[in-house]
Amino acid sequence: MWLDRLMIFSANNLGYILVGLVIVVCFLSRSKYREILILSIGSAVMARFGIVTLIRFSYYHPRPFLVLQNVHQLLSHDTESSFPSGHAAFYFALATTLYFYNKKIGVIALILSGLMGFARVFTGLHWPLDIVTGVVVGVVTALLLYKAHPRYRKILGI
Repeated sequence: MWLDRLMIFSANNLGYILVGLVIVVCFLSRSKYREILILSIGSAVMARFGIVTLIRFSYYHPRPFLVLQNVHQLLSHDTESSFPSGHAAFYFALATTLYFYNKKIGVIALILSGLMGFARVFTGLHWPLDIVTGVVVGVVTALLLYKAHPRYRKILGI
């Protein structure tokens, strides 16, 4: 079915397009490309591999396909905790940072990130709350880094 294929693509591969949007914004903002790269990648990595990992270390929440019998699982996945969504945290941090530097591309990135989050629920990998919490982690991390970065320009080299 075409919808299943679209959701599988969105859940697995939409992130590559979002990373491509970071490159486009860097190209369009040549004078700030280093700042955009450091903040977008930094906030995404901090959200996913810092905050999400810390939450998952202290709280385990099983994925839908482990709990529900009627889940039509479209993608295979390991049984690690689903809460919060690392994909949502990572890509919403990227998209939020893009929004700070280029509103039009940022809105596109936020919409694509939302589609990816929806697709991860649709494919049976996450609960809706996993996605919502990942969104909050990603957006707040990007916002905090963006607000704090003027103080650390010399350290960051921007």
